[in-house]
Amino acid sequence: MSDLSRQHELSQDRAIKALRKGKAALRRGVVTAVSPLEVSVGGGSPLPAFAVDGCALSVNDQVSVIQQGSQVVVQGRLTDDPVDAPPVPESWINVSGGVGFTGTWANFGSGRNDAGYYKDPLGVVHLRGLVKSGTIGTGIFTLPSGYRPPNIQVHAVASNAAFGYLDISTAGVVRPLVGNTAWVSLDGITFRV
Repeated sequence: MSDLSRQHELSQDRAIKALRKGKAALRRGVVTAVSPLEVSVGGGSPLPAFAVDGCALSVNDQVSVIQQGSQVVVQGRLTDDPVDAPPVPESWINVSGGVGFTGTWANFGSGRNDAGYYKDPLGVVHLRGLVKSGTIGTGIFTLPSGYRPPNIQVHAVASNAAFGYLDISTAGVVRPLVGNTAWVSLDGITFRV
């Protein structure tokens, strides 16, 4: 671990602990520079800052920060929502009303989740649903571009109360390889795109 990475980890950890103890404040800031990162908090002079991992920032971004004196840790970008709510994930997209099923696959029905998917603000795709009546080894449906994994995904699934598994290809084909066509569950499958 580099000295800078270690310093960032310690700064973030200390800031969160100080916030919990009431010795730091959760505030709003504006990014004034990105390399090195500087943030103006409450309209004041720019201060050096660290950002949590995966927080891509640009100059003039509105950000949420933990501030303790001159130490600033950026927690993330704020939305345009006036109450600064976190980004809201998109709604579930039902397979039957969107990309459609392949072959004879269909929703199980009977009050179970219909097959569907969505991508959250962090780029994680979520699947759900209970499907039936297809052929093991053939695709259930194909995810559209932007929802496909960068590498083949293999996931264990419940299938007619037994073990099954499916893969999701880089072309987006969701295909059970082991299981029973009485039903295959897609609930809880997630992957990053």
